[in-house]
Amino acid sequence: MSVSNYYRVLGVSRTASESEIKSAYKRLAKELHPDRNPGADAEEKFAAVGEAFSVLSDSKKRKLYDEFGEAGLRPGFDPGRYRQAQSFGGFGGQPGGFHFDDLFRARGAASGGRTAGRPGRDVEANVELSFIEALRGVERKVRLRIGDQTRVVKVRVPEGAKKGDRLRIRGKGSPGRRGGPPGDLLLSVEVRSHSDMRYAGDHLEMDLPLTPLEAAEGTVVDVELPAGSRKVTIPAGSLKGGKLRLRGQGPKRSGRRCDVLLVLQVVLPTTINDAVLEAARTLTEALGDTNVRAVKPGSA
Repeated sequence: MSVSNYYRVLGVSRTASESEIKSAYKRLAKELHPDRNPGADAEEKFAAVGEAFSVLSDSKKRKLYDEFGEAGLRPGFDPGRYRQAQSFGGFGGQPGGFHFDDLFRARGAASGGRTAGRPGRDVEANVELSFIEALRGVERKVRLRIGDQTRVVKVRVPEGAKKGDRLRIRGKGSPGRRGGPPGDLLLSVEVRSHSDMRYAGDHLEMDLPLTPLEAAEGTVVDVELPAGSRKVTIPAGSLKGGKLRLRGQGPKRSGRRCDVLLVLQVVLPTTINDAVLEAARTLTEALGDTNVRAVKPGSA
């Protein structure tokens, strides 16, 4: 395979950015997915797109590919030996020259003197989770289509997964050829939205309902957090939309727990009766000349 092929497969230039490569892959993977385009030809194109993306989205692989072509991706390839061979004018053409197989460090030890096997292709799949499943982490069975075969693998999605996360599960892709290692499973995570929780950047926002009296007087409430149950003090005079930050009480991502932002939600009666009207009149009198439309939510 020539050095330019993977770029041609994705339809991008050699100087394409990471975002351009990712965008091209997403578009082609959607267009060529075997579920939408049955047939061996579509499967082959889909696999080729996945293989191209697995190389060009990995900075180390892309660097090797740009300099050495497909040979640079083979197990045990030695860039130093290749450059040395080039300085001698090619492979095996000069006294003391190199044979192509001499460019692979593990040729003799790994395969008894035979050419190293080719690794299997990476396989793309999606997994859809509820917000709570993604928050806590979950095991799922994923159905993979590899060639004309269907395989089911069990995967573990770690806690704190977010929509758009991309997980690499080693050795769960297509089997290698001639004894080569299997490819990887590249798992794209889709997360359904939740009515009371959402991510705000790296932090988790959770709505916390309060009664008007709790918000006015202040209180202590038990809150179930990803890091465990905690007692949280609500300050007196809290307003709807106010936020309390709980450091390190969110799900774990990249080895550390993120913060939780509790968004205070003052719950008002949903039915109007005489008691509610009387309470509303009392509150209105307590406001006096206050311009209620000048009070900004969250200013507590």
